[in-house]
Order: sequence, then C-alpha cells, then structure tokens
Amino acid sequence: MPSPWPETPWRAAVVDRAEWPLPEMVRQLTSRELAEVQSYHAQRQSRATLARVVARQLLAPHAVAGWCAVWPVDADHAVHAGEVTTEILSGPRRHRQRPRICRAGIPVEHCGVSFAHSGAFTLVMVGQQRVGADLEAIASKRPEFYRQMFSSAEQRWVVDAACDTDVAPEAWFTLLWCAKEAYLKATDEAVSVWSFGQWTMTPGLAPVSIASGWTAACGVSTALRVEGPGTTESAHLHVRRQADLLAVGLQMPEGEDAPAEYRGTVQP
Repeated sequence: MPSPWPETPWRAAVVDRAEWPLPEMVRQLTSRELAEVQSYHAQRQSRATLARVVARQLLAPHAVAGWCAVWPVDADHAVHAGEVTTEILSGPRRHRQRPRICRAGIPVEHCGVSFAHSGAFTLVMVGQQRVGADLEAIASKRPEFYRQMFSSAEQRWVVDAACDTDVAPEAWFTLLWCAKEAYLKATDEAVSVWSFGQWTMTPGLAPVSIASGWTAACGVSTALRVEGPGTTESAHLHVRRQADLLAVGLQMPEGEDAPAEYRGTVQP
C-alpha cells in the first residue's frame, strides 16, 4: 500500500506511560493488535499497547513533522470518530518481528515504525523508509564497558566532544549507544549488541552544535556516518534531550535521499 504521508519524512514523540490510562488504551487496539499484545508478558503488554496507540497518532493527517507532543485525549477522539484504520503489527510473542505499519493487515510500503522504552517513558518514531529509535537515561558506566562497546575512533570522538563542550562524556557515549541501537532496529544487518565495538558512528554536526540544539523542542538533526565490518552507510539522526533522558531517531535513506556528505556505499 502507498505511504499515507509522503510529504512528511518523519515524526517522533516521547510520552510518559503514567499519563496514559492503560484500560482506555487497550480498547483502542484492533483485534489483530490485541491478539498480538495479549501474547506478551504483562510489562511488555502495557508498553506495546501504548506504542501502537501513539504510533497511530503520529500517522494522523494533522500531526506535525519532527518531534511531536501527543496526548491521550487525541487518541480517544480518533477512536470515537472511527478513524482507527491503521494497525501496528509485529507478530505474537514467539514470532515477533520488526513492527510494521499496516492497513487492513497489509503492510504499508516505504514506511517504518520503531519503539523504545526507558523507565516510565516510551519513544515512538514513524518515518519514510527504514527507521529505528532508542531511548536511554544518561548514566556513567564502567570503563571496561566503554572500551568493549565503542571503537577507538568513537572513544576519541567522545574525548574531543567533552573538551569542546560542557557536556559530560557519559552523555556523548549515550548518544553513540542510542545511534547503534537505532541502527540495529532499522536494518537487517547482522548486528548484535556484542559486536557494537566493531561499529563506528560519526555524527556530521560538531558536538558543540549538537549540544546547543538537542534540548530544544524541535531537537537537532544531523547526518550520521555508519561504519562496520565491510560496510559504510549514511543515515539521518534526530536527537532530543529531556533532562537526563536521550531520545534518538534514525532514518536509513536510500540512494539520492542519503545525506550528501555521507552518501552510503557498500565496500567489497
């Protein structure tokens, strides 16, 4: 099926699950969504339910581009108006796949959706082509974690970023970690968390520019160079920081849609 909003490349929202009454949200699921969600364990059920309801809000015609604010009352109005025609399906518990945007059970072409959760918060992103999202609390880790999970080039980048800004190194490491998690979700590459140290994420914007924009309501966007075993790709990275919570959305554009400065290639 064709894209429902070809003029809008991406939308994302971070929501506090405590503000969304679960019983009302469950009633907004379609029968196919409900069957999937009920196969999950209790904690995943609440997160999966909210993620699907928020994703539908982001796909609504009135939603703005970029980082959005969505509220339970908007979802409730959509249900009473009979506007629930879009489904977010990812399969039952033992056969879960990457979530897909569907209409009448048929996947929508050239559109992606991704979820992430941290504490009481959920991040949902929808966008053209392949997308991935990650949400992490900024916190210091053990030195061996940084050595194992980040390439030497990334470690040098973090040192320089911390020197150039008043932002602590753990925040920059969290940004790169989120980028890796989002890339994992957005691609079919044979990437696992345990191989993260073999992958290098390089933002196109200078750290000082990222730090000056990521707390704004509209966040900050930059090209991202992704280098791994035998692969070099480019992506669009969208970042928003709320206190000590870092939200990252990633798009994997194709061909001429890739960032000019990081046009992707696959090395032989």
